[in-house]
Amino acid sequence: MEEETFLGMVKKLAIAIQSSPEKYRYVKSNCSNRMTYEGLFYFIWNFKDAQEMLTPSLINSVKSEESAESLRKEGNNYYKKQLDKALELYNRSIMESPHHVMRDVEMDENIGREERYLCPLIQPSRYGGIPDGEPTVGLAVGFANRSAVLFELKMYDQCIEDIELALKYGYPKEKQEKLENRRANCLLELKTCSSESTDSEVDNPKEKAVGEEQISTDTDFCEKLLSSMQISKDTDKSCKSMMKSYKVTYPPVPSEVNEDVPVLSSAVKVSSVPEKGRCLIAARDIAPGEILGVEEAQSICIEKDKLDLHCSTCLRLTINPLPCPGCTKIVFCNETCRLKGLSEDHWLECSILPTMLSLDMTKRNLVFKMLKSLSYNELSAFIRRLEREGKDNPEKDIFVSSSYKSVYNLCTNKDKLSFEFIFMQCQIAFVITKLLLQSGRFFLNSRAQPFEPTSEDIIKTGAVLLSHDIQLYCNPYQIYDLQIKDSVGAGVFPTLSLMNHSCYPSVRHYSCGRSLVCRAIRPIPDGEELTISYASEFQKQPRAERKPILDRYMFSCTCEACENNWRTFEDLPSLRLKCLECQTPIEGRLRLCQACVVKSTNKDSTSAVITVEQYEEIDKIWSGVLGASSLESNISNGVKMTQKDYSFICESLQLLYTRVVMPCQH
Repeated sequence: MEEETFLGMVKKLAIAIQSSPEKYRYVKSNCSNRMTYEGLFYFIWNFKDAQEMLTPSLINSVKSEESAESLRKEGNNYYKKQLDKALELYNRSIMESPHHVMRDVEMDENIGREERYLCPLIQPSRYGGIPDGEPTVGLAVGFANRSAVLFELKMYDQCIEDIELALKYGYPKEKQEKLENRRANCLLELKTCSSESTDSEVDNPKEKAVGEEQISTDTDFCEKLLSSMQISKDTDKSCKSMMKSYKVTYPPVPSEVNEDVPVLSSAVKVSSVPEKGRCLIAARDIAPGEILGVEEAQSICIEKDKLDLHCSTCLRLTINPLPCPGCTKIVFCNETCRLKGLSEDHWLECSILPTMLSLDMTKRNLVFKMLKSLSYNELSAFIRRLEREGKDNPEKDIFVSSSYKSVYNLCTNKDKLSFEFIFMQCQIAFVITKLLLQSGRFFLNSRAQPFEPTSEDIIKTGAVLLSHDIQLYCNPYQIYDLQIKDSVGAGVFPTLSLMNHSCYPSVRHYSCGRSLVCRAIRPIPDGEELTISYASEFQKQPRAERKPILDRYMFSCTCEACENNWRTFEDLPSLRLKCLECQTPIEGRLRLCQACVVKSTNKDSTSAVITVEQYEEIDKIWSGVLGASSLESNISNGVKMTQKDYSFICESLQLLYTRVVMPCQH
């Protein structure tokens, strides 16, 4: 029997509603954008047809030693002929193997020392968990087998990690000597490699790259990597070279940080503008290339096809992942990320994810992951505190990315939404609330014990989830891994989400692991609003084509490019410069317009002179030899470059935007 998807359930409900004019009128009158979130969810929760057609069955992701053993045997068959395939199968076997129940010890001021199951929380046997003290031989064998592949790939550090895990999880004593010999050989190889590296150092190294976040631009990395992980014809050599070219990157740090909003540079401040609400404003003149903000995601979700390749906590691509002890769907890159993930992002997700995957609702994981590890008791206390303080009087931690307060206050534009859209979001919130009820992990009291929620508890929870789901329509950012040149998921960045759209943006952003980095791509004068592009920019797409894309964000763009109908780069005329005195467009290579010639002879304007060489350089940029968009993209995409390259790009952009007439079509 084919598994039912969320859209299939929605279609059944739609047919039932459309078959009855009375039901249709009832639904439409109760899904108005004027209603509160509580009112909307109260309606959908008490709608009999929704209860009958939108209630999913929770699918348990049970680990199975039988399945794990089958995968290991298949991996053994590939070990001698195709290491990449063997590695993939061993990874899957480790994810399927039953695991010890993991606990986290916490201190609570009210109840003292509390020992809490990280994953799973309740009834470990239900999820295939193994009690403490019992060996996990299957899991240990999986790590040992994978260590053999890693040794053949000459990935000695990772091999040693797997050997230690195999021993930790109870690898048979009679076979441990083989692992110890493999570890000794790894250490010898690492020592040899270290000596060779020292001997090969040169006196004149290449120019240092700009910033810790800069990465390799291996053009075929993406194809090699994905084909490798999905049964490539290339075997050990391709996998080894690919994983060694994948670098762990760290986001840069602004030279000076805003004391009130730590994720922003001191060059940026939060302000409120009529008709726009909160936004980001330049606190001083900003030059191209400046880092304006670096924010870690409050919550993330990973693309369905990336779940077993990328760490669920930091998004790093990993060749030797650690499994979740409770489910078979996600992985972690190391123990630190695993402990963090199990206590935060993956806490609610673990028991719900298999069902969300089955319903084809993976991208909606962000709706409940925004709650982090909050239980209903904690969420309810938060809402009560917020009601006492007043929503218009936010706490100072509103700009702390890890704070739930930061996402609770994001705008939704609910008053602009259609009936159809609101009804769809109500159905999504309904299904997720049902799953939270069945999971046994959300409705917990102050002692982390499950309780039977009242109707009021359920309505309050559903209303919050509905609010988050509508927030995600406008606020999330795609997380794009520059090294594999592909999207790996989406994240919520509460502070950087305050930037509004412009088809002529002043800022570009790029992902660095779980963080979003924003840089200026043109000069931004003091007091000007910082903007990004939600869709295509004027250079690539005419206004008539941009408008339908922007309609989903429920506003009409009034940026300079739209108001003046700027041409795309393909339709631009030859380069025109501005007069250095009055900024009027001039023709040819003159520095000044005729009206300013006399004035310039009586005034020293050498500081504003543009040289022939500079003119020619701008001409190259404009005509596409270098490409203005490419230069902007280099800054925003973190392409590895020398300090000289970086300075050239920033200076070129400064010239382009201050000395060249923008493509205004009068």
